[in-house]
Amino acid sequence: MLDATRAIDRKALETKDRYLAMIAANTPGFTAGVPVIRHPVRAWACAPLLAQHCTLFRADGKTGCIPMHPVDWSPKPLEGWIGDVVKYANAWARR
Repeated sequence: MLDATRAIDRKALETKDRYLAMIAANTPGFTAGVPVIRHPVRAWACAPLLAQHCTLFRADGKTGCIPMHPVDWSPKPLEGWIGDVVKYANAWARR
C-alpha cells in the first residue's frame, strides 16, 4: 500500500499504518493449511517532503515515508522503495 498525501506532519504520515489492519484480501491465504486473512505487507506514505532518502516509522520497514518534493525531485527514494517491493515479490513468487 502506497498512499499519496499532501501532509508533511510526521504524526499524520504515521497514521498510514492503519492500512495494515484495515485492508484485507478478498480471498484468504493459508498458513499451515488454515485459512487466514491476508493484509498488506507494507503501508507507506509518499509526501512532498524535502529529503533524499526514505524514512522508516517502524524498524521492520512495514511503515514509512517516501519523500517526493515537487520542486527538489529525486527519483532515488521511490526507486529504492519499488526495488524493495520487487525483491520481496520475486522472493515469494511461484516459479
